[in-house]
Amino acid sequence: MNKILSLFAVLSVLVLSSCTSNESQVKKLALADAETQFNELIQKEADEYITQSEFLKNAYVSYMKKNSEFEIDEVTIQNENLAVAAVKVTTYPPVQRKLMVKIAGTVNPSRERQFNFGNAIQLIREQTGQTVTSEKIPAGVFKYHKNSKGDWLLEK
Repeated sequence: MNKILSLFAVLSVLVLSSCTSNESQVKKLALADAETQFNELIQKEADEYITQSEFLKNAYVSYMKKNSEFEIDEVTIQNENLAVAAVKVTTYPPVQRKLMVKIAGTVNPSRERQFNFGNAIQLIREQTGQTVTSEKIPAGVFKYHKNSKGDWLLEK
C-alpha cells in the first residue's frame, strides 16, 4: 500500500512539474511574440506618419518600447501538445499613439533633435483636453503546438 501511495505521489509531482515547465515555456514565448508583434506595429505607425525624419522614427519606436510593459493575462495548456496564451501590454492606446506620430510627422527636420514625445503628450492634453495615460490593452492571443522535438511553436 505504501509503495502504491509513493508511486502515486511521484507521478503527481512529475505531472505537475511537467505542466509548470510547459506553462513557463509558453509564457516566455508568448511575451517575446507579443513584444515582436508590438514592435512591428509601432514601426509601421512610425513609417506611415513620420516620413520626414529617420531620427524621429527611431525616437518614436524607442519611446514606445521604453513606455510599454508586457504581461501574461492567461495561459491554458489544452493538452500536452497545445497551449494558448493571452498577453496584455500597458502602453498608450492606439488613438493616442496615432496623435503622437501625427504631431511628430509635422516637426520641421531642422528641429527634430529638440522634439520630445513627452512634450507631444502635453500638447495632446492641451489641445484635446484628454488625459494621456498608459492603459492595459490586449496585445494578442497566441496559440502554440509542440513539435516532435518537444519545442513549442507558434501557430501562424
